[in-house]
Amino acid sequence: MHKQHRKHEGQAQPGKQPAVATDGKGGSAQGVTTADIRLRAYRKWESAGKPVGDGIQFWLEAEGELLRGK
Repeated sequence: MHKQHRKHEGQAQPGKQPAVATDGKGGSAQGVTTADIRLRAYRKWESAGKPVGDGIQFWLEAEGELLRGK
């Protein structure tokens, strides 16, 4: 039998994004959608030279900037 290992416990799972406070209509309470965050995070990742990894830091930075109105 093979033991299942938990890889990178505590890190975001592929295909899942951190939660955003929503308005119940697919946008956030501030009018920011996950698509907005995804695009900003992608651009940040590209600007950083497309480093290997899950990119959670780019997502969190983008989310924070957009929710603060930057």
